[in-house]
Amino acid sequence: MLYGPMFAAQPKLLVRMAPGSAGIALLRSAALSIDRQVRVTIDPVERLMAESISEPRFVMLLLTSFTVLALLLASVGLYGVMSYTVAQRTREIGIRIALGASGGRIARAVVGRAVVLALVGAGVGLVGAVWGTKLIQASLHSVSRTDPVSFAIGATLLIGAAVAASIVPMRRAIAVDPMTAIRIE
Repeated sequence: MLYGPMFAAQPKLLVRMAPGSAGIALLRSAALSIDRQVRVTIDPVERLMAESISEPRFVMLLLTSFTVLALLLASVGLYGVMSYTVAQRTREIGIRIALGASGGRIARAVVGRAVVLALVGAGVGLVGAVWGTKLIQASLHSVSRTDPVSFAIGATLLIGAAVAASIVPMRRAIAVDPMTAIRIE
């Protein structure tokens, strides 16, 4: 007999047989000869396994969905911050270009600021993730609570999203006309 969360309703006996074999009828008749009240059902193991992991699978799907949504919101927020920063610094960028700063140098400054913001966010996020994994520790299978690979992948995705979110503001900064920028205000 098997007991546990998967078999919580009633004890069950799992027997491995080929579908349609005579052993199934023999097993059914043997169980009924012992107790006429016993309920005999035949379920494929695949269905029992799917039922046993359906709840953890749903929880992981939900967590993954929230993670993707959080990454998308972080990217949009960082894009907004970087666009605002470039708009506020248009005059400064124009003066730098007029004094001979190259487009590459301006691009590195804009993207560098986004990466610094992402690194700060990743640091805070890693601390929160270490704390938060205590809440989902029961759902983690074959992965340690502080798996460095998972944390590194998450931080890398965040930094990659920051770089991607800063591309449009960076291009806008590089295209600033120094004379127009100086005349603003």
